[in-house]
Amino acid sequence: MKKIRLLVMIFVIIMILIGKTVYAIDETESQKLLYQDITINTDGSITVKEAIWLNGDYNGANRKIKFKRSYLYPFTGIYSNFSGDTDIYDATEVSNIKVFDISQSNFKSISDIDNVENEFKKVESTSKGKYGVYTVTSSNYNSQVTIYCHSNKQKVFYLEYTIKDAVVVHNDIAELYWCFVENELSEIILDYQAIVHLPKEDNNVMVWSHGPATGSCSIVDYKTLSLTDTNIAPYKSETLRVMFDKSLVPQATKTSNVNGKEYIIQYENAMADSTTSKEETERINIENQLGQAFVELNKNPSINWYNKANELIQKITWDDGLKQEYQDKLYSMKEAVNQNWNESIEWEYNYMIKYNDISQSRINYLIEKIDEGFDEEAKNKYYAKANELQNQLNEKKLATKQKILQIVAILYYVLGVICIFILLKVFFEKRTYYKKYYRDFPSEDNAYILDYLMNRKITSKTFSVTILDLIVKKRIKLEKNSALENDFCFVLQEGNFSRTMVENTVIEILFNVVGSNNRCSLNSLKNYGKTMTNASSIISYFNKFEKNILKEIEHKEYFKKDNKYSNLLKITPIIIALIAFVLGFFVSQNGYISVSNYYIVITILSILYYKILSLDKRRTKKGSLEYSKWLAHKRFLKDFGRFSQKELPEIILWDRYLVTATVLGCSDKVLKQMQIYVTSYEGMEEMKEFLSDYRSYQTMKQIDHSMNSLMHKAKVESSMKSSSSSSGSTYSSGSGFGGGSSRGGSGGGGGGWSRF
Repeated sequence: MKKIRLLVMIFVIIMILIGKTVYAIDETESQKLLYQDITINTDGSITVKEAIWLNGDYNGANRKIKFKRSYLYPFTGIYSNFSGDTDIYDATEVSNIKVFDISQSNFKSISDIDNVENEFKKVESTSKGKYGVYTVTSSNYNSQVTIYCHSNKQKVFYLEYTIKDAVVVHNDIAELYWCFVENELSEIILDYQAIVHLPKEDNNVMVWSHGPATGSCSIVDYKTLSLTDTNIAPYKSETLRVMFDKSLVPQATKTSNVNGKEYIIQYENAMADSTTSKEETERINIENQLGQAFVELNKNPSINWYNKANELIQKITWDDGLKQEYQDKLYSMKEAVNQNWNESIEWEYNYMIKYNDISQSRINYLIEKIDEGFDEEAKNKYYAKANELQNQLNEKKLATKQKILQIVAILYYVLGVICIFILLKVFFEKRTYYKKYYRDFPSEDNAYILDYLMNRKITSKTFSVTILDLIVKKRIKLEKNSALENDFCFVLQEGNFSRTMVENTVIEILFNVVGSNNRCSLNSLKNYGKTMTNASSIISYFNKFEKNILKEIEHKEYFKKDNKYSNLLKITPIIIALIAFVLGFFVSQNGYISVSNYYIVITILSILYYKILSLDKRRTKKGSLEYSKWLAHKRFLKDFGRFSQKELPEIILWDRYLVTATVLGCSDKVLKQMQIYVTSYEGMEEMKEFLSDYRSYQTMKQIDHSMNSLMHKAKVESSMKSSSSSSGSTYSSGSGFGGGSSRGGSGGGGGGWSRF
């Protein structure tokens, strides 16, 4: 017992250690460290040197360098613009890209960032596994550098580049407000360090950091600033804001033409205070949107921007004076906006009239534009015009709907005429043989031929009547199964009998596939298709059975060959129904017929016409005559009980009559009538022979049920096999003069590293 406990404890300790080891490996492979050395140049550009050490396995690294953003607010010089979400903080381009590597053994700290070794070569394209090359893909918003160097080289990636117009020069100061890295992918930056160099010393320099609110920025000296952070989580960023003397960048060209110092300090102080940062962010967002709205209004005094500006003004609740200032400014534009609104509606209205392009979508658009206006008198005038257009459109729609209904009616009328011809054809086909009864057998055709002649389809019933026909012909004998109650056995009789290919297939199924030793029970026939193998086998043999029947039927010349016109005629009701169904979408509220009644009518007509067209079996004259004779024979069989005993055929033929009665669907009635004559029939020897086969007809329904069950199970198993085989297949900001991070804006730039 002690040994078992010891083993369990050892096992648990091993599993814990394994778990920790696996976790450590995964954690290591998802971490990286990043160092940056940034120099602010006198022309307002910045030169960035950065080195990244990736842990784990990789083929290389990608660095996306963003220098321009989309969907920014325009810079108008107001306080809210200094949050960093305006276009003035974007740069112009990335240039002077250089790539080197540094041996990991020579890289101990950020001071080793200049220990570059091998310079990489820029190429247009390459593939994984290459070393010492890189590609650059540029757009209007960013440049992506892809560096090829496998992890087994044990290198640190070094990248150097220049960003033009990164610095903004205000009237009183200059600033660099830049996002130096975005951790875009699901990796952790284990250690991040950035050093920023000013062109010269500035005793009044101020610095704030923006990011995941865990970093710390500081002033190393009046020319050098730093930003450090650890374990930067995925999808976080590091942004630095440096405010310095504008004389340090005399050649800088990106200017704001406003004073910025007070606005920057006001904004950063508000962001550094957690009690005010959220409200300040909301206010700034509203003012930035207002600034954009007024810029757009100055370009084009549209009602859309007017209404948007008015909505934003109503949200100003913190400064009534500011709100009134914006309202006065907006009111000064009211007349120009109203004039523009009137002109745009007039143009839209005149366009529809001139080009007769009156549609519901254009009327709806016109009404939407009218709704936007504030001139009630003009709105009422234009509503009246829109109503006139709507009346014209309704009249046009009504005429169109009437035409559509006429088209649908014509289609169904033509199809109805065709169906009348089909009904007449079927009517006269049934009366090709003009006498009421046909007492003899119209032909010597086997039961399966007769079944196809009457119905033009092959079913499990066709198989069953073929078995019954073979019993009547003494090819097969039906015996009671002594081993199982309510079961019968088919027994193959010996002898050289002439059999057709169809009959041979049936015998093969019964005695070679399902049964054995020339015996086959009804129960085994019924349950044979339960396995996939058996199902596949029985389907294959039944296909052979169908194929042989069709070959024999072709030689009989009972049916015309189908062609593309006859096949098209069969599906015409479906095609017309689909057309009528689609057209129904355009006749709603038509004033003639309700939509529900419309669909009811076309559904009934389509089903009726389809059924009528299905009556045409395309029999030849020969086939029609045989069909008519067999119908006369069916009438004779159904009236079997009306004839006197002397008028009836010989009893030796009764079993064959029952076979044809089974095919023609009147076997139950004929069998009852025959039973009445059996009790009074004088020729007892002949009667004994009929009685010996009588159980064949009694068990006919069992045979048919067995075949139905067999084919159903076979098809289910086959479909299951088929499906089984197919399925296999927010930013933050810190206090000035160095310090921690807190919530705030974005600034320019962005982009991050990833591995491949």
